[in-house]
Amino acid sequence: MLGFDHTDVGTQLMVKWSFPPELANAVKYHHDLSESDEEYITLTRIVNLGNFMAKKLGVGFDDYRVDDLAQIPAAAALNLDGVKLEELQEKLSEHYENERDLFRL
Repeated sequence: MLGFDHTDVGTQLMVKWSFPPELANAVKYHHDLSESDEEYITLTRIVNLGNFMAKKLGVGFDDYRVDDLAQIPAAAALNLDGVKLEELQEKLSEHYENERDLFRL
């Protein structure tokens, strides 16, 4: 609708605020790993997986569902199996529950 999305805005802010290029790349390409600079692919995969983990928690738009994080290609590329992913998801859930009150009005 507007001709840009959160990846474009986030990338521009990272550049403007002089964040390292690997972070700007990860933000820009976390929805399309094939476009990521190869030297930054690991961080981009981590952000991609984090996005799916947030979706699993119900954070953000409900434009797609995530049932099994182990099926996400970034998880396999990062050598994370179902057990490790469940541990990470549980820790994320705990942190989210503890911190989300900070953002309630």
